[in-house]
Amino acid sequence: NSDMNMCRVEAFATLERRLSEKTGMSASLQAGYGTMTHILDGRANATAFPLHSLSVSLNRRMSLLRFLNIELSTSGLMQSAGFFHPSALLTGEATVRWPAVAPTPMRRHSIRFRYLSNSLSKGREFMFGGSFVRSDGAYSLSYERTPSLLIAFPLAMPASNLIDLQVRFQKYVVGLKTKTGVSGGAMLMQERLLYNSTPGLHRTTQMHARWHAVTAFQGKADFEASLMAAWIADRLAPQTGFASGFAQWNFQGHLKCRIRWSDKIFSAVMDRFYLLDRTRVMHAIDMHASFTATPRWRFTLIGHNLLDVKRLAQRMPGLGSLSERNTALVGRYVQLRVALDF
Repeated sequence: NSDMNMCRVEAFATLERRLSEKTGMSASLQAGYGTMTHILDGRANATAFPLHSLSVSLNRRMSLLRFLNIELSTSGLMQSAGFFHPSALLTGEATVRWPAVAPTPMRRHSIRFRYLSNSLSKGREFMFGGSFVRSDGAYSLSYERTPSLLIAFPLAMPASNLIDLQVRFQKYVVGLKTKTGVSGGAMLMQERLLYNSTPGLHRTTQMHARWHAVTAFQGKADFEASLMAAWIADRLAPQTGFASGFAQWNFQGHLKCRIRWSDKIFSAVMDRFYLLDRTRVMHAIDMHASFTATPRWRFTLIGHNLLDVKRLAQRMPGLGSLSERNTALVGRYVQLRVALDF
């Protein structure tokens, strides 16, 4: 029912300059012109507009192991497609979606910062960063519920704001040769849109924390594990009528084992698990094996989502509404790859 053709010509330039021994500056500019034809229900909407993306960043080395980065950017870009996970496209569970509006450029202005501190003698690393983004035009609103499912809706809307904060702490356990750490963040997005032709305020709040550990033994087997807890709240309040929304917890993680049998044979198995509620746990098993016959020939066998592939009902926002959507995790498949280096 919909299709879109795009054509653009762009040029770019970059500049780097050291202001002092510890401070440097970099800038990049990308500019061009684009045309877009949006075909919806047999009617074509064509438009053309200039494109640009300008970014200026300042980098400062506060000490040998501490760094600070600040970036300012502004852009006017083409809107992007809304899509489900590409593997879901192959199973027929989803199709690419375009907004039922005339194509418009997306304008975005942002400021980002990142602070990184290392302590090599104590085997630890700390990172704190965040951003403030203001967008209008065709803004891609995306929600990720599991690593197997990604849904994004492009929406034509007035200005919206996004605040994103991220923190990470990692620690090396020397005696066990293990790297473990915790990371987390918070996101608040607020935007105005039309809800059934009624202006409304849409607010999304997300907070998450994740623990992970990776081993680095000298033997044949290495292990990896993670556990993440996320809280997501979505609220849509029209100017007239009753507000609607939902809040939910999401728990998920993975266990992975890598085994090197010899110089020619390597294998790995990963179990991704999702705690849907107090009684249900869903597993998705992935398998990877490779055999290097000669320096030129390599064979790889991949088995994806070998267990517990089923449909999953979750509440998530749609185009102008909040609804219950019955979707599917990525389907299972087996794949054999042959690579020849020449």
